[in-house]
Amino acid sequence: MSLTKPSLLIITNQPLAGCLGQVDGYLELVRSGELAFVDTVAARDADRYDSADVAVSHVTDALTQSKATHIMVWSPAGFPQTSIQFDRINAAMQGRPLIYWEGDPWGKGKPLTSAMPWWLKRSDVAFSVAGSPQSDLLSAAGAKHVLPIIHTYCHLKFSMFENWVPEAPRFSAAFVGNNLARVPGITGVPGSAGRWEIAFKLNRKLGDNFRLYGRNWPTSWSQGLVPYDEQPRAISESKVFVNWDHWPAHADYASDRLAIGLLAARPQITSRHPGMTWAPPEEFGFFQEQSPGDVVNKAVQLLQEDPALLEAMGRLGKEWVVGRLSHRESARYILANSIEGIRPPLMDPWPALAWSGTK
Repeated sequence: MSLTKPSLLIITNQPLAGCLGQVDGYLELVRSGELAFVDTVAARDADRYDSADVAVSHVTDALTQSKATHIMVWSPAGFPQTSIQFDRINAAMQGRPLIYWEGDPWGKGKPLTSAMPWWLKRSDVAFSVAGSPQSDLLSAAGAKHVLPIIHTYCHLKFSMFENWVPEAPRFSAAFVGNNLARVPGITGVPGSAGRWEIAFKLNRKLGDNFRLYGRNWPTSWSQGLVPYDEQPRAISESKVFVNWDHWPAHADYASDRLAIGLLAARPQITSRHPGMTWAPPEEFGFFQEQSPGDVVNKAVQLLQEDPALLEAMGRLGKEWVVGRLSHRESARYILANSIEGIRPPLMDPWPALAWSGTK
């Protein structure tokens, strides 16, 4: 066993200022003494780089200068642009283990980029926020070992909401999400038509008691954008939170609105993905429905319940998510499955996390 304490260089997919909480999850392992240090370098930063070659040089310089024992890359998408550029990056990694985190959904209508297989083939382990068909795509593209990971909430951005008690709700139902279906049922990605159906039906049923937040919705329906950091507060103003994920057929997948919605301490009704054995039970105010129409019907049903019951379910959901689905636990889980000597998170769902849908 090596006596050298492990260390990490993260190749981020955005400027550091945009991912401080995600990085802090790994810095927590430095503070605990399990990592020696964490370095970061931004692969894509439009404000800094004049060209792809400059960005590649910035990353290769950081790799060459860093003494980190392990390298990690976050959702590289189209970076770098050419195989020659990747060869430069690979040479700078100097044979060190590579951990790949794929936090984006891919599949029908959104094929893997040409760059992703370069990283996947080089990786020692890849973490995917979705099972089949996404995990199968990553394996087919060259990943040797694909493990599940969950979208988590930022414990820095949402720190005030971890111990926050919301005021009594003023509205009936809230939906937070963008509309990608410019032509309903025809354009958009998988799930776009379902979002439109839910928004249309709840607007018709609830009128001004339905709060719809996001881009590209009809102005007569929508309250417009809500700042990301304020999403839990906006959700908490309604008795229930409804959602329909893009990529609803992806197994074991949930967007970060699962965690953010639970932070708001309101019952959540969302799309049922295959698998999802890791998710909280209905007693905790988390309801998974098979169709957009079922989401609407469940929301209407819950709105007829005793408000005290809804409040109790929301409270249990919040107690479940806090300190359980934050970036801190995600980082610990990833590195415990990648680097010897990192203690794994002990709270469910992490110890038993596995593909439960068709993989």
